[in-house]
Amino acid sequence: GAHAEQRAEVARGRCLGRVGKAVSRLLGTVTSGRAGTAPALRGGLLSVRGTGLLLVDLVGWPSATLPALLERLAARRDADGTVMVLLTDSERFDVICAHGFVFEYLSAGGPTRAERIAELSAAYRVDGVLVAAADGRLP
Repeated sequence: GAHAEQRAEVARGRCLGRVGKAVSRLLGTVTSGRAGTAPALRGGLLSVRGTGLLLVDLVGWPSATLPALLERLAARRDADGTVMVLLTDSERFDVICAHGFVFEYLSAGGPTRAERIAELSAAYRVDGVLVAAADGRLP
């Protein structure tokens, strides 16, 4: 309930802090050869980060196999430069943050899964949505 949402906010804040530092470093790298002009996040970073920004729907994923799934997602992210934002109802924030993912927690009694995906897709301007349960290649 409220306690889980509070823990999610704290964990998300920590993850976002780490990601913010990484994005700042990336922007510094991308713009180091330019005369003080930073590219727009939407257009400028997509070419640098490989396949773009994915929203990964992990809602309903079993806790027992979540670590293995996150290993696979992290390997893909690290191999091709894809930026991923996870949508989850899991309270395993420790495992999610250990892999350096930004995540959004879907709490009971809030927006529906579909509403939250639509909100996040617009907010993050994602290039695609991966529904983990529908991807047979994931553990």
